[in-house]
Amino acid sequence: MPREDRARQPLCADIDGFSLHAGVRVEAPDRKRLEQLCRYITRPALSYEYVFSLPPRAVDGATPSFL
Repeated sequence: MPREDRARQPLCADIDGFSLHAGVRVEAPDRKRLEQLCRYITRPALSYEYVFSLPPRAVDGATPSFL
């Protein structure tokens, strides 16, 4: 589904490149699905490997060209 269609659904928002879908729910006895949802919402925004593969920032505070 295209992003603009998803953002128009109830309980959905797509603002400044970030999307939120608040219509997800998990029934109490569905422990596996609850674990999957918890893992998803607590994952880091950037992976450790990605962050440390980036070139170092300039000492003078200049923004690197990859940002």
